[in-house]
Amino acid sequence: MRARMPDASRLARCSFRGLLSAALSFGLMVGPARAADEIHYDVTFSGVPSRGIEDLMKRVSRLEREKRKGAPNAVALERRAARDVKRFAEILSSEGYYDALVEHRIETVADGATVEIRVDPGPRYVISEVVVRLVGVNADEGPLAAEIARARGSTGGPARAEDVLATGGALVTGTIARGYPLTRLAEQRYVVDHASDSLRLELSLD
Repeated sequence: MRARMPDASRLARCSFRGLLSAALSFGLMVGPARAADEIHYDVTFSGVPSRGIEDLMKRVSRLEREKRKGAPNAVALERRAARDVKRFAEILSSEGYYDALVEHRIETVADGATVEIRVDPGPRYVISEVVVRLVGVNADEGPLAAEIARARGSTGGPARAEDVLATGGALVTGTIARGYPLTRLAEQRYVVDHASDSLRLELSLD
């Protein structure tokens, strides 16, 4: 009797099935291997000057937003933390903390990691002076002088970006209400003085 040569395609199918069965039995499939690299983490904040600012930082934080999903790996977690640190520094600056320092530290623990956000806010800058320059507007008129005085009333307040912008906007709105409908803010400059922890606001009305 002549021996029959094994069919090559059948051998290939049997070999593949054997490998597949072994992989499933020993957990060697690609999916679980990637999942093993995932890092579940928690985020802590320290040194933030107020609860309101901390809440704002958390709202813009990708670390916080994707905390439940975790990070794919350690490199991704580091990049995520570094991006958040830049956002936090911008928030602190907008709140008047122009010398703030923000850093992060990732500490690995048995069941994941802890990302520590450390803030050294430094002094909160204040508005030292509000200078109003008039272009083509009569500065001697009483109603206009009252609006200028109101704008200068911001002196001594925190140099928050929102408040600084609001001062210029209120000056224009008030001047228009006083009978100058074509008034516009021709220029708005901010001069930060790190030596005195202050900001000088310069407004030009046209």
